[in-house]
Amino acid sequence: MTDKAHYTFKIEGFTPETMPFGRLIDYYAQLKQMLGLTEHLHLVNVFKSSHATCLAVDAEARKHVEERLLEIKDGSAPKNALRARDQINFMLQEDGTSAEFFGPDRTNVIPFPGTRADDDVIYSICDQAVFSGELYHIAVSKNDVKLRVATDAFGVVYCVAPRKMGITLREFLDEQIQITGRGTWKRTTDGAWTVNDVTIIDFQPIEKSFRETVDRLRALDIDWPEDVLGEIDRIEERGGQFH
Repeated sequence: MTDKAHYTFKIEGFTPETMPFGRLIDYYAQLKQMLGLTEHLHLVNVFKSSHATCLAVDAEARKHVEERLLEIKDGSAPKNALRARDQINFMLQEDGTSAEFFGPDRTNVIPFPGTRADDDVIYSICDQAVFSGELYHIAVSKNDVKLRVATDAFGVVYCVAPRKMGITLREFLDEQIQITGRGTWKRTTDGAWTVNDVTIIDFQPIEKSFRETVDRLRALDIDWPEDVLGEIDRIEERGGQFH
């Protein structure tokens, strides 16, 4: 493949004249995380009928982008890519619109329903929410703390916590935690449940498995002694003193 492939990210309801530049940069930042290999992406056109951005992908990166998009669709993409997809959709909900991401053949490769997702909701209720996931984003304000938790069951869940609790939660950034709170549960026409707008009542860290702990220790840049257990015994014999 020698030619560049062209992809188009189209945001409904905006034009180049009405889209705030700062907000556009926020969308581009998430697209960067979602697609990866941004050194091979080029902005080649912006369409006036809506805010549609045409991106050209270098030939040598086209296979990577195609594979990444397939992984996003089936949920097997890296966590940062899936979070970026969810964040784009959340931003669209905030902006009261939706978007599409078209491939070279003009098919909608990654739909971003945004507010259109509400049309698929057949049931909504505010109820207790208990779930676990990785806490990866914390924003502290004067009165409360906003958090994002990446879960396997519900994607990215947006939460809010009292300021004091949120400051404590900062100790568990990028860690697995279990959340207890109240949130808005929605069931869509395809039978899937989502939960969001969770007010956290309590939380607890999830202990890592022994295997995860060993893997993290091995990843540290430490010059381990050949006989680790023997060295521990010798330290104990010396009353815990290093020599």
